[in-house]
Amino acid sequence: MNGAYVAAGALALVGAAIHGGVGEATVVRKLDADALPRTLWGGPRTTLLYIRAIVFVKPVSERPVAVCLRPFGLSFRNSDLSKS
Repeated sequence: MNGAYVAAGALALVGAAIHGGVGEATVVRKLDADALPRTLWGGPRTTLLYIRAIVFVKPVSERPVAVCLRPFGLSFRNSDLSKS
């Protein structure tokens, strides 16, 4: 067992949960759409939509990495790589 990979997977899951939940609650909800700049594709509401999309997509992309790190860390249990 490689504890570093297992710990990295656990930390990635915790980080994804914190980034998604806390980011939405503390940052995105407090943004005033009228104070945001215009973009090439729309006004301030479009900018707010982009920010919400990033806050949503980043944790979603972190979860598969976290889920994959755990079995990878456990796969070194009986291999020669775990001795190095």
